[in-house]
Amino acid sequence: MAKKADLVSQQLDRIRRIRPTIKSSSKSAASESTSAGDSKRQVDEYVNRDAAARANAPRDPVTLGAAVDSLIEANQWGKHAELATVMADWNDIIGAEYAAHVKPVGFDADKAILILQADSTAWATQTRILSVEILKKIDDTVGSGVVASLEIRGPEPVRKPGGKYRVKGRGPRDTYG
Repeated sequence: MAKKADLVSQQLDRIRRIRPTIKSSSKSAASESTSAGDSKRQVDEYVNRDAAARANAPRDPVTLGAAVDSLIEANQWGKHAELATVMADWNDIIGAEYAAHVKPVGFDADKAILILQADSTAWATQTRILSVEILKKIDDTVGSGVVASLEIRGPEPVRKPGGKYRVKGRGPRDTYG
């Protein structure tokens, strides 16, 4: 407690040394009184705010992991962090062979929906069939309730450039890879 009082008194001494330069920098007596009053109020607000921040701030060193955890908790990023863990650890959660054909492409944190994209319609169908088991694996890895459901998308269609000499027709249909 004595250290905090010493820090506050040092700050006050520093501000008192600065204050005469603030007063002398004004151009006229009228603006000097206004300027001095405003600057005194600003200095007092600064001192009070700074002293309060120092009084509440923990001074002991913390590990980086603990600092990141407290930042996540303070900003309520817990749900987003857990979903990011699912996306980062996808190969470990689902297996390397499966992960080569089905990838997480996004998530809706409000509805807890993980969006997956498959290489082909066959892999999309297989993923829909195994969606309950995939959700169980995700729950085992990051905790229950992080992902409520899966949105499974098929392959992106190949976009062919249109133009003057394009042949009209239905084009490729089932799978693109």
